[in-house]
Amino acid sequence: MKNIHQLIVKNAKQAEKKIRKDGSMSPGHNGPYKDKETPVRNTSHWLITFSKAYKITKEKKYRLAVKKLADYLITISVRPHQASFHHRLSSKKDKCNGLIGQAWTIEALVEAGKVLKNSKYVKLATEVFLNHKFTAELGLWHRLEINGKTLSIDATLNHQIWFAASGTSLKNKAVQSQIRIFMNKLSSNMTILDNGLIFHPIVSVWQKQTFFFRMKTIIFGNYDKDKINEKLIYKSAGYHAFNMYSLAILKTNFFKHKFWNSNNFKLALKYCFGNKHKEDLVGNMYGFPYNPIGFEMPLIIQTFSDLKRKNHEKLSATWINQQIKSNLKPNEDLETLTARIYELTRSPNVSFK
Repeated sequence: MKNIHQLIVKNAKQAEKKIRKDGSMSPGHNGPYKDKETPVRNTSHWLITFSKAYKITKEKKYRLAVKKLADYLITISVRPHQASFHHRLSSKKDKCNGLIGQAWTIEALVEAGKVLKNSKYVKLATEVFLNHKFTAELGLWHRLEINGKTLSIDATLNHQIWFAASGTSLKNKAVQSQIRIFMNKLSSNMTILDNGLIFHPIVSVWQKQTFFFRMKTIIFGNYDKDKINEKLIYKSAGYHAFNMYSLAILKTNFFKHKFWNSNNFKLALKYCFGNKHKEDLVGNMYGFPYNPIGFEMPLIIQTFSDLKRKNHEKLSATWINQQIKSNLKPNEDLETLTARIYELTRSPNVSFK
């Protein structure tokens, strides 16, 4: 039998040897999206894994690894215009990778601040968070390009939830106020399909932002609403656990919020633990090969399941084994998938075969 802590340390040991001279880790290309990325995402992920390995083993090399990676993340090259972090190299998309890219680095810097006992990392994380425009009426944040330009509201729901989750550890009144407003509006911003699946976009925002695209395609005869919705539902299934995982982080600091008793959330939770979720993940390229569902479910189970401890651990082990089995198969973005083991760092130390 193995356990999560052993798996984390094993991967950290291998990755520690691959830290580059500038303190960065090798970049990937965001899985099936094939967007060429800077090293910032994977460096952020690995920092959290090294931090966990240090807490488990107390070996100084992992603390040193955290220091190297954290110091890379505060360099000019990572935040070239003192606005947002540079995550993406695609010429057709934003370079900040929406809110999600920023969330990944903010959570890493917060972790660095805790391990290294240095407030400068948390101060930077807070600054970048508050650099993002927040529209209180909607309870949503705008994207912030690396050159400082405020872009449109991020219409991808998981991006908004993860950004909020990344700010929960920031002891700043303005940040906490924004997150509280976000939580108050979350039920209205979250679209739940009849089977409980969380729909990928924030519908009200997405419809406005895609209006001209839809008009153009209707005029030229290329718009197929059913086909577009089918693709989004397929993608939504691969991201359901990713959403639930970030909600589990939010629950830690907003555990008394009324959202947890909302019909929307209860339906989403039922789907997450049901057979339909498992069925929808079969062959889904946004599932195990990209979003490590098996590494996300243990935290979700621990946070939201009413199962007894023994059954909770058994179910978590099943998901972990399935993820490990999937990871052994050829993968188009191994660098990113491997870095995402960091999602296990928040989970209980479950044993598995």
